Amino acid sequence: MASFMPIQYPVATDPPRALPRWWRNGRMATRMGLVFAWTFLHLVVRLTLLPLRWWAPPSVDWRIREVIQKVWGRGTQRIMGIRVKVIGKEPEDPYFLVSNHLSYVDIIAFSGCVRCIFVAMKEMSHWPLIGYTVTQMQTIFIDRMKPRDAVRVNEAVADALSNGKSVIMFPEATTSAGDEVLPFRGAILDAAVRLKHPVHYATIQFHPTPSCPFPTRTVCWVDETPFGEHARELLRARRIDATITFAPEPIQADTRKDLALKLEAAVRAQLLGENPALPSP
Repeated sequence: MASFMPIQYPVATDPPRALPRWWRNGRMATRMGLVFAWTFLHLVVRLTLLPLRWWAPPSVDWRIREVIQKVWGRGTQRIMGIRVKVIGKEPEDPYFLVSNHLSYVDIIAFSGCVRCIFVAMKEMSHWPLIGYTVTQMQTIFIDRMKPRDAVRVNEAVADALSNGKSVIMFPEATTSAGDEVLPFRGAILDAAVRLKHPVHYATIQFHPTPSCPFPTRTVCWVDETPFGEHARELLRARRIDATITFAPEPIQADTRKDLALKLEAAVRAQLLGENPALPSP
């Protein structure tokens, strides 16, 4: 496994400017409206082009989906003030990619730089507008409360890979504050083992900024805070900085357990070796 030289990111030590609450609320409301409008526009485009599936080659539909996802991801990042720095290169199709998991914002960050299908929590499918949109983007949903649902998810992942499509998932199956990597669940890696498919890995990290000095609280979704409340606070932050790092070499193993352990160790080494500990509020 390739070694990485630690990269030191500046930590926001100056307190954010004290903006009036009405100003921050106005920013939040404006962004929320723009995100919904932007998402609705891309949903309309996606639905309009769906009939192409009936006569065009599958590769055409996949290419359309890829373009729509990346344009939506980059536009949403811009609306929300998210700046993503990418280190390394996206793997060649069809690839199986895993990453650590910090927040639903991970999907927005990755959407702008990958062309793969997401494996996401089932709850997301019920979110207003966004849920229906990501469903149309062929997202594979997993019910985290039903361990046996992993069987269905593995079949969907295997089918996607066998048809030349790439997949990204978060094997922790929950979120962390970014200062640790939680145990990877081998059950959802079964497709890679059965197909003897190499698994690539990436890491995502959010960094302190003057307007978001504690991303462990503002961006990372790690407690029982309701989604709406967390999203509103997130949209009030003027700028959010993130780094996505793609590892250069994939990992393979003969069993799910070994694969999970190897990937977990590699992600932990890359994540904690590249980023300093984030300040806590």
